[in-house]
Amino acid sequence: MLFLDEIQACPKALNALRFFKEKLPDLHVIAAGSLLEFVLDDIPTFAVGRLRSVFIFPLSFDEFLSAINEQGLVEVKNAASPDAPIDEVFHERLKELFRIYLIVGGMPEAVSSWITTGQYSEVAHIQNDIITGYSADFSKYKKRINPDLLRICMISVAHQIGNKFVLNRVSPDHQGKQIKEALRLLILAGLVIPVTRTAANGLPLESGADHSYRKYLFVDTGLLLRILALNMGYANIGAEVLLQEETALVNKGSLTEMAAGLEIIKYSDAYEFTNLYYWVREEQGSSAEVDYLFVKEGVVYPVEIKSETKGGMKSMYYFLGKKGGRLGIRSSLENFSRYRSSAGYEVLVYPLYALSTLRHEL
Repeated sequence: MLFLDEIQACPKALNALRFFKEKLPDLHVIAAGSLLEFVLDDIPTFAVGRLRSVFIFPLSFDEFLSAINEQGLVEVKNAASPDAPIDEVFHERLKELFRIYLIVGGMPEAVSSWITTGQYSEVAHIQNDIITGYSADFSKYKKRINPDLLRICMISVAHQIGNKFVLNRVSPDHQGKQIKEALRLLILAGLVIPVTRTAANGLPLESGADHSYRKYLFVDTGLLLRILALNMGYANIGAEVLLQEETALVNKGSLTEMAAGLEIIKYSDAYEFTNLYYWVREEQGSSAEVDYLFVKEGVVYPVEIKSETKGGMKSMYYFLGKKGGRLGIRSSLENFSRYRSSAGYEVLVYPLYALSTLRHEL
């Protein structure tokens, strides 16, 4: 196997990849690099039919559990379902580890530091280095876009997590067109992930999508919290996430909604990019929003993410009634369960730490 790292530094190497396929077909060749997509975007024809793209993300919660030698919990969790809830002792332990995972995140070096030291302060140093490294890489592409604008957009995404992204909140010194281009490049680089509003009137969901109405996820919860800590003065934001009551867990940047979206993507097919969609109803004096939409065998299932163990389901029920559905999904800090509403809608409950199970079943 030949592994070419930081290949974006040598565009000629990128162009040469096709010849490895043609002349050395038995050799496994992997190319990777920081902000590699920035370079690929400039290559009009790039070995079409000779390369396979794999979409890699920070560690999922299941991978995090395996890394900290808790594979047994993964197996216990995967054996549970809405009809067979997990034992309460395991449920409490998984909630505790999920909170830790939100702070540490899934960047491999950060996870390694946590395993070695068990110190959030040491993990924070690694996260700071990664964020600084992104900023340094932005400078390499100053011929195509202002690196400062990329940094500003990255920070603005962190501050607008969980809400419709508003361009005029990014910078008073840059035009909307410039900000949109910066966002496009951040999406290409995989640092931010769009969640697009859709009318959900038919399939595919993209047919009813409104790309001017988007929310964005940041690539990693740990890095998100570090950016918020550095820019908002939360010196001990990790401790706050650990110690707060469940009802306040997500108030800093809609953290669990973002974490859930990232988990959905991480458990998807690595060989194709997973587009995320959500649904919003906005009428005067009334509003409703469903966080994510799943599609299976031509049926759209609404998914609502809750930060606690209770909460109304009015938006989901409204969506099901309007779209003619009968089954909805709720993910929160409560145990696996299933229940039926007074209106006859069925709701499957999956814990936030068990979204791999949900993705597998869907």
